Amino acid sequence: MPDFKQYVRDHMPAPGGPDARQAEIIEELALEFQEAYERFLRAGMSPDVAWRTVQTAARPWPRLAGELRAALGPPVPEPRPPEGVRLRPLRWIAEWRRDGGLALRQLRQAPGFAVAAVLMLALGIGANTAVFSLLNALMMRPLPVLQPQQLVFLGAAHAEGDTEGYPDGATQAFSYRFFRDFHQRTAVFSDVAAILSYLVETHGRMGGDPELVPLKVELVSGSYFPTLGLTPAYGRLLGPGDDVTPGAHPVAVARAGWWRDHGGGAAFAPRSVALNGTVYTIVGVAPASFSGVTVGQAPDLWIPLAMQGQVSPDRSGLADPWYQTLHLLARLKPGVSISQAQSNTDFVFRKILIGYLGVAPPADAMADIQHAFIPLVPAATGRSRLRGEFDQPLQTLMFVVGLVLLIACANVANLLLARAARRRREMALRLALGATRARLVRQLLVESLVVSLLGAGLGLAVASWASRLLLAMVSPASATLPLVLSPDATVLGFTLGLAVATVLLFGILPALRTTAISPGTVLKQTEARGSESHRFARVLVAGQVAISVVLLAGAALFLQSLHRRLAIPLGFDPDNVLRLELDARAAGYQPGARLNAVQQAIETRISSVPGVEASSFALSVFDGGGWRQSDVGPRGTDYQLPPHTILNIVGPDYFAVMRMRLIAGRGIENGDTATSRRVAVINEAMARKTFRGSALGQVFSVGNNANWRDVSVVGIVSNAKYFSPDENDLPAAFFPERQNQEYILNSLVVRTAIDPGAIGSAIQASIADVDPNIGVENIRTLRQMVGDFSLDARLIAALCIVFALLATGLAAIGVYAVMAYSTARRGTEFGIRMALGAQPRDVRRNVLGAALRVAILGVAAGLVLALAVSRLVVSQLYQVDSTSPAALAAAALAMVAVTLLAAYLPARRATRIDPSIALRGE
Repeated sequence: MPDFKQYVRDHMPAPGGPDARQAEIIEELALEFQEAYERFLRAGMSPDVAWRTVQTAARPWPRLAGELRAALGPPVPEPRPPEGVRLRPLRWIAEWRRDGGLALRQLRQAPGFAVAAVLMLALGIGANTAVFSLLNALMMRPLPVLQPQQLVFLGAAHAEGDTEGYPDGATQAFSYRFFRDFHQRTAVFSDVAAILSYLVETHGRMGGDPELVPLKVELVSGSYFPTLGLTPAYGRLLGPGDDVTPGAHPVAVARAGWWRDHGGGAAFAPRSVALNGTVYTIVGVAPASFSGVTVGQAPDLWIPLAMQGQVSPDRSGLADPWYQTLHLLARLKPGVSISQAQSNTDFVFRKILIGYLGVAPPADAMADIQHAFIPLVPAATGRSRLRGEFDQPLQTLMFVVGLVLLIACANVANLLLARAARRRREMALRLALGATRARLVRQLLVESLVVSLLGAGLGLAVASWASRLLLAMVSPASATLPLVLSPDATVLGFTLGLAVATVLLFGILPALRTTAISPGTVLKQTEARGSESHRFARVLVAGQVAISVVLLAGAALFLQSLHRRLAIPLGFDPDNVLRLELDARAAGYQPGARLNAVQQAIETRISSVPGVEASSFALSVFDGGGWRQSDVGPRGTDYQLPPHTILNIVGPDYFAVMRMRLIAGRGIENGDTATSRRVAVINEAMARKTFRGSALGQVFSVGNNANWRDVSVVGIVSNAKYFSPDENDLPAAFFPERQNQEYILNSLVVRTAIDPGAIGSAIQASIADVDPNIGVENIRTLRQMVGDFSLDARLIAALCIVFALLATGLAAIGVYAVMAYSTARRGTEFGIRMALGAQPRDVRRNVLGAALRVAILGVAAGLVLALAVSRLVVSQLYQVDSTSPAALAAAALAMVAVTLLAAYLPARRATRIDPSIALRGE
């Protein structure tokens, strides 16, 4: 390899100026020749040809010497390119490739800077990408169907369950009969599909296998798959012909993942599954990318709605026009706007409903129907109850991780400023050699872009792990939500956008500051100066402190809110209670005396298990709480009070299991049978709102149900929570299971004297002793069920704490770096101070005082910012003031302490400077 330094010495005329400056110029020029030589070698040239090419392409020596003499004398004006010059595309690409290669070499020469910058950006970009991936999967990802933007839901499609009565106002649940009539009469939709508003969780047997397997069944109309425009992975999908005659279409379509997990292969052959006494033939498999239109929910099988009576015999009303339990999904005809579809839909809707009323419609029904309408809701991203639960928390977390990324960018900007101070002479020499300022800014931005892209690549790996952790955090304890978090084009575009944005955030100001120099002045200096950059670095650190104060205050607020939410009195004791869901339909049971006798036998058998204190069946437990009924009132009234009473059917030991306090009268007893008088136990809220005097012995009725006419109140229990911990006190009534045998009670609660998990298998064995064909699933503790209702609060509190600590750590690193750099630059000053009699504590106080000033500035700005953004989170706090002085004070004090702690090591190092060495250097 040629001796590049000797070549420069032999050919370059003396530029003048100090010898040290000439040596630096020779070093820089030799490096430029070496880089050009190596580039030509990589292009395939031989060493001799490469060296001749370098010499030929070099600038004439006399001209170069003249430029250097001018640079070392008075400053020369920055050369400007000729007007009208335009880089051709190929040349532009070549320039950027060369800049990229040079950027990589520069980073290899500064591995400490590169590693620190990439790691900090990876944390910031990874956190943002992880939260965005979850937000994208829940809110933004379109359904994997044909032209999803043409799909609309008729109504919000949020409510689950069934309703009866005349629609009034916005409508989102419809009857099967209405679906049929609307499908035939609509003029604005090319196709309409119906979906049961809830999954049917049951058990079945595959082929001739005697073992029961849990199944999640979604009942859909025959037009479901045609409306979505899907093609099967194997076999065929359901069609209109599979949903004509009730009970006559025992066919099913399997989800691809479920089919694969149960032994299905590419060589498709129809298989059978026995479900509630009916054998269904699996005629096809849905596409692998499709898991239904409900985000966060994955059915195992799709079965025609015509089979609802066989799948769910206790909740079937195909012929009843007012049994409204379906969500409707429709595809707009080409050229039809939403407003046109809205007008036609409302017109057809009211006309069909009026037709159901007959020739003499009731006046109140007509009034209700005239107020009814169907809002059309875009369905491109499907439906999900999770969106309402996690929408605001995820948006808040996006704001939080955005602040973390700002702190990371500020740290990288400080690193670049420190690095720029060491590269001032390099930049000055490049300017002196003819480079334009724009060219150098571009080169520095390319270096920043390389760092940012490396950080984004590593950030994707961080996000892959973090998004799985996030998914586990938002999932209930029973199972992980079936959400696809793999990066798609939206996530990758978001990450790339972050990478480019970070370049602008941390790269452009250092690049402009680095190149805003006078070459001659810098080359004449004996020491790099950077007071302005140092002041700017302190401003960046103060900004980091301010953002950290905001995040710490937010974490304190959400932690307070979570603590108060968890401390809400529930009205029952959730500890040491196991809840199981039993599927009696899988064993062929129908509502009636036979099933009731089996339930009693199970309660008796479980009560004999060592460690069990009591057990009881119930129609619903806490997460459903029963169902609401508005037409409840004392005998002789028009059923106007109290509104929306919670109704539940329970066993004799239910109140003992739940430890609900009996205030007056008695609870449900074994003697409350079908032949005894109708009784109920009510809660305090119903006693207060329904009866003016003592409620005991009073009689009330519920609607027109003959079994609930003239029900006597025999007991009053304390108020409790039935749907969620933060609900208001709701009126409730509890009816004996033995007097209401027309219902299947799926929930079984068991109170234990020991850890419920230790005797769960014994409880299941006791159920199997009574009937091994009864399916058992969703075995959870009541404490877990209560905890699931705080998932959103737990998520945001936990992640705000994590990200606040991460931001604080990054800010501490920034404080340490700036103070360490400042202390190193002031080494001579501190040596002279100590030589003149200053004590180490005086030097330490000086450094810590500078850090304290930065901390106070940042804390003050952070408190103002925290007060400004507090209004964004007020709706997510429970009984906590968003401007809580305690939270703000704690955040401010914590950040001051962290700042001083980060500055202590540089302050201590400053006290160890040897005055004699400092004086000799001066």
